[in-house]
Amino acid sequence: MIEQIIAFANSSPEAQQQTLTTAPGALLDAQVEAALDFMQTQSDGAEPRAALDHWRILLRRCRQWGVEPTLYLSHRMRLGDSIPIPPEHEAAILQTAMQLTQAGDDPSRIAEAGQALQDITDQTSPAGTMLFRAALLRDLADTLLRLPPTHPVRDLAQLTRYYQEAIAGYAAAERPISVAYSQRSLGNVLEEQGQYREALAPLQAAAQALQDHDRDSASGAYSTYASALANLGDIAGALAAHDQAVELEPAAAFLLRNRATARIQARQLAAAEADLAQAVQLDGHEDSPYLWARRAQIAIARGNGTLADQLLDEVAKCNPPARLELAMWRAQSAWLRGDVYQAQQLLYQALLAANAGQRSTGQREWEQLFADYPQHAGIAALRAIWTV
Repeated sequence: MIEQIIAFANSSPEAQQQTLTTAPGALLDAQVEAALDFMQTQSDGAEPRAALDHWRILLRRCRQWGVEPTLYLSHRMRLGDSIPIPPEHEAAILQTAMQLTQAGDDPSRIAEAGQALQDITDQTSPAGTMLFRAALLRDLADTLLRLPPTHPVRDLAQLTRYYQEAIAGYAAAERPISVAYSQRSLGNVLEEQGQYREALAPLQAAAQALQDHDRDSASGAYSTYASALANLGDIAGALAAHDQAVELEPAAAFLLRNRATARIQARQLAAAEADLAQAVQLDGHEDSPYLWARRAQIAIARGNGTLADQLLDEVAKCNPPARLELAMWRAQSAWLRGDVYQAQQLLYQALLAANAGQRSTGQREWEQLFADYPQHAGIAALRAIWTV
């Protein structure tokens, strides 16, 4: 029994799921409690005893709640990070874990689970169980972020407040790693809103705190930090941050595609193409909308609007996410082809959907394009649209 507990504790979440659903042995029997009691008497130090308490709680919940929702809670919700759940909320948390287990990518079911977490949050207060509330707010924000960008419940300003309060709660409980993960999420949400300057501090703090703990998350934080810098016009700083991200995770294709963006902005087009070629090699395919979008941006930088249009058609075939700035790039390719009227229409459409930060970034990119190709007609007409 003891050997089975040790093997289970040292296995991956996927292996634990497999073990508990196909060959649990005595792990799902109440007699496991006696084995854990014995192991605790033989343990020397607070850390191993705390680990044994964690596995006791997890296996007990598996017996009471079922395997799937318990493991979802333990491995995918922050309330599973050895954070006690107040007894009055345990049944509701179980129900929400079950909802999230079954939700998949269904927006209505994700929103329903988010509302359940919101209901529990409304029953807590910052002055009460602070650590539980911090984890609850983080779970709530993470859940709502899974919704499509246009979903009415996905209120980024509200999610910003959730993460900020979660960070304060984790800091008060002296959980620096949880603070860092929450700072990364906060920075991502601020960057998505176009609040690039506000995103810098939490993203930089997260990247630095996580680089010795979780290289994957740290590299992602550096990459988003680089994007925020680029959107503020600091291309040199962005390239340096992208280099840090790639150094941490050199086999991550998306980091190379992200760095290619900054290299395009710096007009280091050969280097950008090298990054994209390496990303394709790592992926083993070209089925990425971001890959084709970066290729289109290179074509635009080279003044080839016809090729850019063809490449943007490939983006559309890949079912691109909503955040890709397709209308803006279509407007640029139309202008390079000499179709000023279409460029005006597409630019106006892009600006209607842009936030203040995106408008500022877009205007800077257009000015760079105007400087590259001053001989093209329609510059004054396009500049006038920014004042509408």
